Amino acid sequence: RFRAAMERSLITGLLAFNQQARIIYVNPGLCQLLGRSAAELLDSSAPFSFWPPEQRELCAHVHDSMLKGALPSQGVNVEFLHSSSKRLAIRQFASALVDEFGDNNGWMVSLYDITSERESANMARERDELLQYTSRLASLAEFASGIAHELNQPLAAIANYSAAAALFLEKQNTPRLIEAV
Repeated sequence: RFRAAMERSLITGLLAFNQQARIIYVNPGLCQLLGRSAAELLDSSAPFSFWPPEQRELCAHVHDSMLKGALPSQGVNVEFLHSSSKRLAIRQFASALVDEFGDNNGWMVSLYDITSERESANMARERDELLQYTSRLASLAEFASGIAHELNQPLAAIANYSAAAALFLEKQNTPRLIEAV
């Protein structure tokens, strides 16, 4: 009863596979995570209903790696589908399901929902990209301001000298030179 109470209390999704790679156990945390009933999940085999269609090949590869005992100990990131079609970022850990005699009777899998962490990381990355873009725009504006200043100075001098030359020529009464200036 204590073990069952602990399993019901977990928010981590747990499932177990037998030697034939069929699901033989799911905890309530997994059912809640995927939005699926235990009856829907139990005795199913790959490809699973929670694998996104465009990710089936990757999910199948991860599943086959688990069956071979080749998943990294630090877990692997996968995407699953909630029954509502919402995408879930999942960190999956797997280990051999060993009985009291040390024999491998299947595999035990833990699924952690990392969707919010991934969304936070994406927002931080987007914010950093926006800051870098804004910084480049500010640098470009500063550069353009410097160029405008550098161009305005000699143009203003030319305009002033031209105006002075036109006034001087007006006093000399030379219409063709005034027109040229």
